[in-house]
Amino acid sequence: TLIHQLRGTQLAMQAIRQVNPDAKLVQTEDLGFTRSTFKLRYQADFDNLRRWLSLDLLCGRVDTRHELWSYLLEHGLREADLTPFLEHHNPDQHGGNGRDKYVDLETVRVLGGSIGGFAARLRETHERYALPLALTEVHLGCTREEQMRWLLEAHSAALELKIEGADVRALTLWSAFGAFEWNSLLTRQEGHYESGLWDVRAPEPRTTALVRMAQSIARGETPQHPVLETRGWWHRSERLTHPPFGPVRSSLVQGRPIIIYGPDNALSQGFARVCGWRGLTFQTLHPLEPGGADLSAALKLENAWAVVDLLQDLDPKVLVEACLERGCKLLRFSSENVFDGKKGSPYLESDLPNPSSVSGRKALERETLLLETLPQTLLIRTPDLFGPWDLENPVQTALDALRGGEIAEELESLPAYLPDVIQAALELLIDDEKSVWHLSNPGPSSWRELARALGGAEITDSSTTQKPLTVLSSERAWTLPSFENALERYLEATTQDNPRVLEVSLG
Repeated sequence: TLIHQLRGTQLAMQAIRQVNPDAKLVQTEDLGFTRSTFKLRYQADFDNLRRWLSLDLLCGRVDTRHELWSYLLEHGLREADLTPFLEHHNPDQHGGNGRDKYVDLETVRVLGGSIGGFAARLRETHERYALPLALTEVHLGCTREEQMRWLLEAHSAALELKIEGADVRALTLWSAFGAFEWNSLLTRQEGHYESGLWDVRAPEPRTTALVRMAQSIARGETPQHPVLETRGWWHRSERLTHPPFGPVRSSLVQGRPIIIYGPDNALSQGFARVCGWRGLTFQTLHPLEPGGADLSAALKLENAWAVVDLLQDLDPKVLVEACLERGCKLLRFSSENVFDGKKGSPYLESDLPNPSSVSGRKALERETLLLETLPQTLLIRTPDLFGPWDLENPVQTALDALRGGEIAEELESLPAYLPDVIQAALELLIDDEKSVWHLSNPGPSSWRELARALGGAEITDSSTTQKPLTVLSSERAWTLPSFENALERYLEATTQDNPRVLEVSLG
């Protein structure tokens, strides 16, 4: 397969150069470096040699003196298969090699020390070939701040090698509009999406923080964002998912924090958990006094870059003054109660609020004041929330009733999955989004459909009404998975003693 692919590349370039003699070939290759225990050093040496094979062939380096010449002939190739490159040169982890059984693991998950990274791989390539280099497809399928840290490290390494004398010509990001199902190399259809420079889960591609970061780099500026003060997960201790091999060296989460301001409840605890997973510096602040003076003092003391306000009854003027004084971003939560629930179809951000309750009217008043005095506020409306960290939630109550053969109390609205809401809210905050956003898992639009999704398909017409649920939807972006997907993960997280299942998907 390798020979056919490279021979096709070679023949294509020959044909192109008949038309354009100055055409250049840009060849890409994965230069991952293998490390091993002492016993398997021979296998690691072989892997580290084999990684160069495609480039060695195209550069006419594979002759009788090449370390893999005999290996290739022993495994079915003929000298005639290799000659053209000289003549025309201008899923299962458990495996083995027939000699030893071993397990292939991502080095970053087990090696205690540094894996080298972009700079080491570029340096090796420059020393071997002394040809122009480019870092291509610089992308990490991860959360936004880790994507940004990956890009920063790649760009810094390219500059470092250029200073050392390597001819590094370019750095490219991949992909501009993200990728669907790339986590399984297109072998499954699960709706998984990882955004690129733009997020296409919107009526028009939505600009992410990566766009502004790439623009800064293109202008020759050093990218500036508080999340870049911490190094990527591949440098931190949470990268280790196996007993470490060798002394552990890791970086700490550091830099300006996010202040999580509000009562000690599932929402504030959830934000703290997710920020911890994502390597985002944070400080939780539970109000000690009603006036909000403690928030102003904390912003000054901690030099925070953002506030997540979870205290619904805090005077918005206090928030505005504190954020303006310190230049902080503000993420504020509001409620679906600003609508009266009579629309009969999902409420969008552009729908005119019409609260029918006292709490809804107060929520709308706070919204209006914030948006008028601090337009850069990120205001997120959600329905009731359910999550694995607090089983006193509407979904669990309905599930318990249905499992007991009882008729669950009808819900007024379609709940949203707390971990998904937190993840999406942090993405929007980092992307510097503002104004009103609706975050909810799309799904059932009536109590009957919701009860069926919860496992109550046996419910009959006489036992419940078909009253429509109040449902939030968005005309700005569709960042949350379906309600059914969220429910499946909720059930998994609450029935298994497995901390990893609490990780959530943005797909």
